[in-house]
Order: sequence, then structure tokens, then C-alpha cells
Amino acid sequence: MNLFHPDPLPPEGAERCETLLERPGLRVERIVSNRHYGSHWYDQQEDELVLLLRGDCTLEFERGAQLPSGAPAELTAPLTALLGRAAFPPQPPVRPAAPPEGPLLALTPGEPLLLPAHLRHRVRSAGLHSPAVFLCLFFEARR
Repeated sequence: MNLFHPDPLPPEGAERCETLLERPGLRVERIVSNRHYGSHWYDQQEDELVLLLRGDCTLEFERGAQLPSGAPAELTAPLTALLGRAAFPPQPPVRPAAPPEGPLLALTPGEPLLLPAHLRHRVRSAGLHSPAVFLCLFFEARR
């Protein structure tokens, strides 16, 4: 398996989730989106560290939500060391045509984002220019 090159791709308009590792208190997934527009709002029990490896993605957050900014170094340093900065070429942000209900955040490949538990969000669009590949770590929320 190559994290950057999913084979086969999900059908256009869809996404595919694959669990790569599951341990008590930790789940690692690879998510591949192919011209996907999400409508489902997530309200997760656990924290999620999202890393866009390739492609484009715009997240939408519930109206009035405090936008997350980056992720703590203790979470991202091992990923940066493992994957290397050269693996993440810059991609242009994508803005959806329909008006959003809440604030938008365009993800940049290689820049991790920590989504705290219960921060309501959805994938506004992903993989519009080329399939989007995500590495997501789900772990117990800090109280």
C-alpha cells in the first residue's frame, strides 16, 4: 500500500475510508475523496488530527464555531519526521460555489489540523482537482 496513491479510487462523488491501525484509544484511517461534496455534519466523541497528504479540501464549521489552528508539535513532529516536508507539494485552495452555512477553512497538503471533540464540521468539498488523500488519527479527547 502506498498512502499517496490509492488504488482503486472511489467512484466520482464518493469517498473511501480505510482503517490502517486500531488500538485502545487510537484509530488511524486513510480517507480518499474523489470530487466529493459532503453534507453530513460530524460531531465526534474523540479528537482528530487531520493531515491532507494530496489534493484539495475545504472544511466547513458550524456557524459561530472557533476555527481550529494547526496542531500541537508533540502530535505533528513524528508525522513530519516520518513523511518529510518534500512529500507535500502546495495545492491551490478550493472554494465551493454554494454559500456556506458557517466559516470555511481550506486545508493545505502537509499542514496538520487538530479538530477537538464535538467541534461540528463537515467536508464542504474534497478532491475536486485531483483525488484528496487524508491521514486521520482519532484519539481520546483531552478533558
